[in-house]
Amino acid sequence: MSSLSPKAIGRGRARSTARGRAPGETQTNGAPPRPVGRGAAMLQASMSQLSIASSSNGSSGVRPKARELCQTTNKSLNREKGESGRTIPLAANYFQLVSTTNWCLYHYHVDFGPINGIEEDRISVRKQLIRDRMRELTNGAGFLFDGSSIFLSTKLHNNVEEFVARRLDGGECKITITFTNDLAPDDLAYLQVFGVIVRKCLAKLNLTLVGRNYFDKAAGVPITEFNLTLWPGYLTSIRRHEHNILMCTEIISKVMRSDTALDVARSCWQQSQHNFQDVYKAAMLGKTVFTNYNDRYYRVDDVDYKTTPKSTFKMKDGTIISYCDYFQNKWGITIRDLNQPMLIHKSKARELRAGMASFIYLIPELCSMTGLDDGMRSNFRLMKTVAQHTGLCPQERVNKLMAFNHRLRVPEIAQDLTPWNMELAQDLMRFEGRIQNPMTILLGKKDEKSINFKVDSRADWTSQLRQNPVFDPKHLTHWTVIVIKKSARNARDFVANIRRASRGMGVTFSEPNYQEIERDNIAGFLQGIKDALETNSCEMLLIFLPTDRLDRYAAIKQVCCLDKPVLTQCVLEYTAKKHQTNLSVATKVATQMICKKGGAPWGVHIPVKDMMVVGYDVYHERGQKSQGALVATLNDSYSKYFSTVSTHEEGRELSHDLSFRLNLALEAYLKERKKIPKILLIYRDGVGEGQIPEVENKEVGDVRKLLQRWSKRMEVEPPKLTFVVVAKRINTRIFLPTNRGHENPPPGTTVDDVITLPQKFDFFIVSQSVRFGTVTPTYYHVIHDDGNYSMDQIQRITYAFTHLYYNWSGTIRVPAPCQYAHKLAYLVGTALRREPDPDFALQGHLWFL
Repeated sequence: MSSLSPKAIGRGRARSTARGRAPGETQTNGAPPRPVGRGAAMLQASMSQLSIASSSNGSSGVRPKARELCQTTNKSLNREKGESGRTIPLAANYFQLVSTTNWCLYHYHVDFGPINGIEEDRISVRKQLIRDRMRELTNGAGFLFDGSSIFLSTKLHNNVEEFVARRLDGGECKITITFTNDLAPDDLAYLQVFGVIVRKCLAKLNLTLVGRNYFDKAAGVPITEFNLTLWPGYLTSIRRHEHNILMCTEIISKVMRSDTALDVARSCWQQSQHNFQDVYKAAMLGKTVFTNYNDRYYRVDDVDYKTTPKSTFKMKDGTIISYCDYFQNKWGITIRDLNQPMLIHKSKARELRAGMASFIYLIPELCSMTGLDDGMRSNFRLMKTVAQHTGLCPQERVNKLMAFNHRLRVPEIAQDLTPWNMELAQDLMRFEGRIQNPMTILLGKKDEKSINFKVDSRADWTSQLRQNPVFDPKHLTHWTVIVIKKSARNARDFVANIRRASRGMGVTFSEPNYQEIERDNIAGFLQGIKDALETNSCEMLLIFLPTDRLDRYAAIKQVCCLDKPVLTQCVLEYTAKKHQTNLSVATKVATQMICKKGGAPWGVHIPVKDMMVVGYDVYHERGQKSQGALVATLNDSYSKYFSTVSTHEEGRELSHDLSFRLNLALEAYLKERKKIPKILLIYRDGVGEGQIPEVENKEVGDVRKLLQRWSKRMEVEPPKLTFVVVAKRINTRIFLPTNRGHENPPPGTTVDDVITLPQKFDFFIVSQSVRFGTVTPTYYHVIHDDGNYSMDQIQRITYAFTHLYYNWSGTIRVPAPCQYAHKLAYLVGTALRREPDPDFALQGHLWFL
């Protein structure tokens, strides 16, 4: 397809006109601890058995906003640092900004009098009027002015300064600068001011600003075999931490591709001409493209099939010009394909404030594709090659961090920090952390003796699991294998391995029935499921799949989870056949099947009783409703779960009915235990820092009201509520300095000082072990705590629950209820597409594993 003609494409659904819309460029226009309460005392008594006692080694525009970012935590929360475990030396990807003074930020308001009776509201003119006078008043100290406010690191001599400034055209203006307040370290303005300072420094490194991050275009690493280039980059943020102002720096990469959006269009045309518009739109929506002519990134929000480069728009001076002529005149670029449909980027609020038009029209042949598509991600060789450059081991990461530090400390850049009385430290931030005492894994009984053991430094107990009875066995008597007839032999061999593995775990899997189907299509599998359920008493289906087609998997899950609820286990034929000679895959599949039946392969020694632990997460997909999943424990061994799913409007993270879903979980707990829990611990995943105030006000508030209603209903005290926000996508990296260089810290590494934030009950835990690259810690922020539990208690329970995810015989990044909620939300969002009925028969099982 040499050209994409409107005639060939058809009209389609699109904007009615491009007139008046801009082409793809920017258009300028800590509290003291309280006495331990009843809830803490109750938890403390139980947790003492976990050995938590202290060990012997014991733009320049800055908008002043409400102090909403950090002061979301109840000041009565117990912020005493943890003491359990043993201390270890650590380093993190933070550099201290050393100040020669007791650094503080002062806020002044600026009033401008009229000039010749006319108000001057142009920020550029206001900056010109105030610049020279401020240099005199501050003696060269740093200041930032956003048009109405000034932020200073040194206080002016007088609280009110008045003077007259002259505009370039001779007009005079009376200016009054009035001291407002000194800002607290948790004020949002601190982050904004620090961000402006660091951007000014980075701008001198000849880096390309992509979104909010900087990339070194000149240092790009070509991967010629796959027509890719990796741009190395830096993600930086500065804020006041526990004791110092620190700059967090993370090494990142951007995947640049040689193909353009027009190449994608031509590929879609060759793939499907009759519904090209739908295919191309699906391929482009949500993708990020890069325009070389102005070094900018844009997210594609729509495709306009009625607008081409020949279409016209109105410029700011009123001139009507075509897109192709505009790019020829403005950038010296000749557009080759004049019939290609245009891409649309819808500007966000901050882009509108920066002067961008509401809709930015982009020419596909000028838009380089970025990132990896699904086909690339499924290419093992490609992903392995990319990982060799991006999956830095700890020492490689530290080397790059130190090289970046050196670049920022050269005199011409360091001088930008001098007016603020700051300089960048030469080394990474170093501090002490702790390794929590190892957890005890509980298995079943062998020769009337209970099997239990301490977790080793690798946090992996796969070998012990294969050789010992499981913690809570559930036998499988009536089950059916559904398989294509030509694959029946492979399926029987794999089933034999499953039964052999289950016997090693002390579980009996009877010989299954086999439902062989003729056709390798969706209809064939669905008919096989129907026949199996009609002819046999079936506890579970094992479905042998020839490939990993999502549409087939989704159809199977929809029938087995929504239409005719039955436990299912899907297995890829390739995976089973590849590992036919060993029991590794068979053991994992058998473990999943035991869990789905309601059993538990292992337990963890958590002596806290009458506690319900809840995980909540949300799955988003563009153009679809979001799915929020809640998973809650129902017993004191924390091996039995209740699950429920709720639907949200597209893109909305915060749940409006968390309390409603939690009420269902409490009903299930009451049915199971004949009482309600005394302690409720909620791990809330997927919340951005800016959303925490709304979570506190809405979700925590609703949950507290719910618990009060349960208290009245049951005539007991309400459960003590602890609400923890979990963050996985963070930029913090923690290193263990050794004689061999920097390494990943061991599982159980906990940090609650130095790099944490003041006035927050927060901490980091490295709970998992990784074999490749640098481990990422998980960040926990306790935003509500009725029981006034200690840092040690919360950290210990949190780490314990990272051992209870039954899909992996080792520790994971987050507490198991969080990961179960993620797994459930993802399944419903990608395959089921709607929530199960309220009386869903499988909600008391881990049916979604």
